[in-house]
Amino acid sequence: MLNFDEFILQSEDPRKKSFHSFYRSYVDYVNVQCRKLNQRPSHLSMKTQLEMYERVVAELNKADERKMAQSAATKSSEEVTDAVATMIRSSLKYTTASHLGSHVISGKSKAFGILEMLKRANESSDDDFERLSLIPTAKKRKPEHQSTTDPWEDLEKASTSLHNGERGVHLPKIPTNLPSNHLLLFKIAHGCLTEANGPFKKVTDAVNLKDALVAMSCILNLRSPLAPTYFPAGFVAKATDDCYEDGYDNNVLISRCFAGMTDVFNAEGVLGLRDAAEDMKAVYKKQRRARDSPVRSLEEKLMDVIEIACDLVSEKQFEEPRAEADTLHIWLKIFEKLLPARLRMKTGESVLTCSKPGMQQRDEDMMGRKVDLKFLFDGIEVAVIEFKSASQAKGAVAKQSRKSLRLGKNILQGLEALGVEDTYVVCGDVAGFMGSFTKIMCFEDIYVAGKITDTIVTLPTTKHTLLKFLEGKPVSVLLNFLNYLDDLGSRAIDAREAAVVLADEEEFEQQIEYRKPTILKEKKSFQQSVVHSPTLRSEQLRRRKE
Repeated sequence: MLNFDEFILQSEDPRKKSFHSFYRSYVDYVNVQCRKLNQRPSHLSMKTQLEMYERVVAELNKADERKMAQSAATKSSEEVTDAVATMIRSSLKYTTASHLGSHVISGKSKAFGILEMLKRANESSDDDFERLSLIPTAKKRKPEHQSTTDPWEDLEKASTSLHNGERGVHLPKIPTNLPSNHLLLFKIAHGCLTEANGPFKKVTDAVNLKDALVAMSCILNLRSPLAPTYFPAGFVAKATDDCYEDGYDNNVLISRCFAGMTDVFNAEGVLGLRDAAEDMKAVYKKQRRARDSPVRSLEEKLMDVIEIACDLVSEKQFEEPRAEADTLHIWLKIFEKLLPARLRMKTGESVLTCSKPGMQQRDEDMMGRKVDLKFLFDGIEVAVIEFKSASQAKGAVAKQSRKSLRLGKNILQGLEALGVEDTYVVCGDVAGFMGSFTKIMCFEDIYVAGKITDTIVTLPTTKHTLLKFLEGKPVSVLLNFLNYLDDLGSRAIDAREAAVVLADEEEFEQQIEYRKPTILKEKKSFQQSVVHSPTLRSEQLRRRKE
C-alpha cells in the first residue's frame, strides 16, 4: 500500500496535481469510513465531514514532518524531488477546514457541500484509498490491483468492478501494439468504461457497460452509434452491407397466400378473416390426407398463423401491457406453427451450453448464461431470442440486445468448434409484440453484428397492424429465420459426424504406431473471447477465494 510520499514522487507533475491528489485522498478517506459505518457520504453531518477533513490534514502534516526528518540522509539526486514534494505538501498544511468549508458552503447545501466540490476531481474511489495510505508506514506494500501483461484482462477487471457498483476504478492505458481493428474495439470499450466510471447515471451507465462487454468480446455492434464514431465509414458500410440480406422479408408463396386473405379482411373484418382461414386450412388438410403425407404444407401452417393473429386482435386485453411471460407464450405459438421438423425450442431460462467454456474459464463453478428462448437442431444450439415486456424501463431493450450479441457469438464459436465453416448466426430481440433480427458474422479479423433486414416483425393487436401483417413481410422474416436455422443445423450435424470420423481415424493410427497423442495447450486469443456480465454467483465465488 503506497504512502502519501510515494504517491507524490510517482506523480508525473506534482506541482499541478497537489490539490487534486489531496481532494481525491479526502474523498477516498470519507468513502472508506462510510463503508465501515454502513452509511452514505450524503448522510454525514457537516461536523463529521470537517472532523474527517482535519484528520486528513493532520496525517498529511505527519507525513511531511517524517519526510523532512529523513531528507538529510537522502542522496543529492533525491533532494530535488523531495524539495518539490515538501513544497507541495506545505501548501496543503496551511489549508484549514474552516477555509475549505466556507468556500464550499457558500454555494452548496450544508450537508453535502464539501463532497459536491470534491466530486469535480472525478477520480474518487474506494480502490484508490486502498492503494494510497495517508498514514506513513515503515514497510512498503504493493498495490492491490497490479496491471497484467494483457490489456484486455485489465479492462475486464475494471469492467467487473464497475458492474459491482464501484466508481473511480483504475482503467488501463490504451495500448499501441494492437492490430488496428482490435485497437478500435479497445478504444470503444475504454471509452464506455470511462463514461460509466464518472458521475452515476443509472440507465446510461448500464448501457455503456454492456457496450464495453460487446467490444471486449471482439464484436463491433453496427447497430450502435459507437460504430461510425470509432471505425472508418468505409469499413462500417462494407460490414453493414455484408450483414444485410435483400429479400429476407419477401416470400412469394406467403405473399400470394396472404393476398387473398387481405381481400377477405377488407370485406368481412376480423371474424370473417378467421372463418376463411379455418375453411382454407380444412381444404389443405384434406389435400394432405389425399397425398397420405404426414408433413403439413406451408399453406396449412400459414392459416394457423392467421387464426392466431385474428385471436390477438379480437382480444380486448391490450389496455395494460402484457408481462414478458405472456408475450413469450404468444410468440411461441407462432414459432411452433412454422417450425421445421428437426428444429426444437427450449424456454424457461435454460442454460446456453456453448457459453459454459468461456464463463468457466473465469469461474470454475459457472454453469453458463441463461436465455429466454433457444433453438436446437438435434441437440445443437443454433440461435437464441431474448424477450422483454413492452413496459420495461428505459434502456432495458438496449441492454438485452447487447446480451443477445454475445450469446450469438457463443453459438457461432460452438458451431466453428464442430467444424462448420464460413457461416453466421442470427439472433433475435423481442420487446412486447415487436421483434428484430441481427446477423453475427466474422468480418476481417473481428466479428460484426448488423441487422439482416429493415423489417420489424410486429404481431398484430389492432386492425391496422393486422392489415400490415397480411402484407406478408413479418411472416416472411420469421419463416426465413427458421429455414436458415434448419439448414445451419444440418450442416452442423454433418460437420460433427466428419469430426468424429477424423478423431476415430487419428486414434486408430496412434494405436498402430503405439504413440501418445500430443496435447498442445492453446492460448485463447482475443478473437475467441466472449465477456459476459458478472453474475451474483461469480461475485460470491470471487469473494470466497479472496
